[in-house]
Amino acid sequence: MKKYLFFAIAILAIILSSCYTTSYYYQIYDVKSYGEGMTSNLIYEDNYVKITYNFWKDGGDGDFLIENTSSQDIYVDLSKCFFIYNDYAFDYYKNTYKSTNYSSIAYYSNEGGRSVYHPAVSYTKYEIEDKVLCIPSHSIKKIDCPYSIHNTLYRDCILSLFPSQSRVWNRLTRSYESPALPSSEFSLGTSPIIFRNVISYYIENPEQSHRIENEFYVNKITNYPESSILETHTKDKTMCGKEYNRYYSTNKMEDASRFYYKYSNYTYGYSIDGH
Repeated sequence: MKKYLFFAIAILAIILSSCYTTSYYYQIYDVKSYGEGMTSNLIYEDNYVKITYNFWKDGGDGDFLIENTSSQDIYVDLSKCFFIYNDYAFDYYKNTYKSTNYSSIAYYSNEGGRSVYHPAVSYTKYEIEDKVLCIPSHSIKKIDCPYSIHNTLYRDCILSLFPSQSRVWNRLTRSYESPALPSSEFSLGTSPIIFRNVISYYIENPEQSHRIENEFYVNKITNYPESSILETHTKDKTMCGKEYNRYYSTNKMEDASRFYYKYSNYTYGYSIDGH
């Protein structure tokens, strides 16, 4: 009897697991800047440089574009650049090696009337990372931040872990509407995520460097079901005189002043009262 009960439980578990569907959700973070030198929410400018951010990425993208707007070359000293998250400082320069992989395919060549076989070659070249980056006059370079802004789920009593954006009937407008999902909003003093970039550069003398602090904080967090914010498109693309149908998806919430964290009900398989 116990044997049959065991097999019945095993079969039931297989059936239930096969019926389980994974749903995806996006936790969207809105970011605001503060401090001196910001000409907009995402742009810093002084007499020599213009720095532009685009945070949109899973976990947040701390990379930035730095434009040399002057008539002289400038030098960014990475050993004096830091990413600071909730007052914890992380170095841009780690004094490590960067690797580049090279490879060639096997081939034959005709040498002196005879065929010579050249085998495939693969090797890796290691170079120590640059400590100082030169940005020529009136040019732009992308500076890679080696850290994500925030790559874990934020939880509180306002945000539903697995939100549903079901449509409801509005008797006044006589139409279906999707009510706004709840958001957690913060000031600079209450934000759970405050981060900044410290950037140091000089023009001719390394002892006379310019120090910049670009400061940001998360002012709003909202959870969305993936189905409510992803849109699928079909677009005709013309290339070389031919037309192609191209299928692609876009996120309605995408914005340079936002980033997101994608999660699923499989990863976070439980909630307390929906939170």
